[in-house]
Amino acid sequence: MNYIGHVARIVARVEASYERGREFGESRLQELVPRRSGDLAKSSKAIKLDGRVGFMMRSFGDDDKGKSYAVPVNFGHHTRNGGWVPPHPYFSQAVRDTEALLRTENKKNL
Repeated sequence: MNYIGHVARIVARVEASYERGREFGESRLQELVPRRSGDLAKSSKAIKLDGRVGFMMRSFGDDDKGKSYAVPVNFGHHTRNGGWVPPHPYFSQAVRDTEALLRTENKKNL
């Protein structure tokens, strides 16, 4: 067996599984993100890392205005008058779902 060819095939399978994971992660973010203005959905992405195997999931808020509010939406937050807005864990759930997919995919690859 050609060792280099074998390793190259494994690397190709892992790269393909991470691309499927990136596509799945972005899809889950878009399915789960709450939509009021659409800015949070627009900023929620799974971005391929240049020159590397893998991707980064991100969600911000309003990129154009530089207003970050993804974390308070995901984890809940207090209001100015002392109330509480419950969490909408769209990002946490999308990450968990994507991680589960990648674990399954990568077990098959090795």
